[in-house]
Amino acid sequence: MYRGGVSSGNNTGTPFDFSKGMGSRLYRRFNKRRNIMQKYQCGICGYVYDPAVGDPDGGIAPGTAFEDIPDSWVCPICGATKDSFSPVNE
Repeated sequence: MYRGGVSSGNNTGTPFDFSKGMGSRLYRRFNKRRNIMQKYQCGICGYVYDPAVGDPDGGIAPGTAFEDIPDSWVCPICGATKDSFSPVNE
């Protein structure tokens, strides 16, 4: 979880939790941008879903985050379901 800055009005120096309260909108926007380029790999065949490319043959437009793909989507190579995919650490 991203924690940064110091909350206003808090003189203790406790880090402000951006996932809640006033900073939640910024936190969500930051994570959406970060996650939109997150690649996912199929654990069955090794196919890598790249959000920058999408899956045009499967009806997924370029720029679509993996989290936004419908649960009915399957791997275009082996037919595995979304839960067979895991994030790629680059």
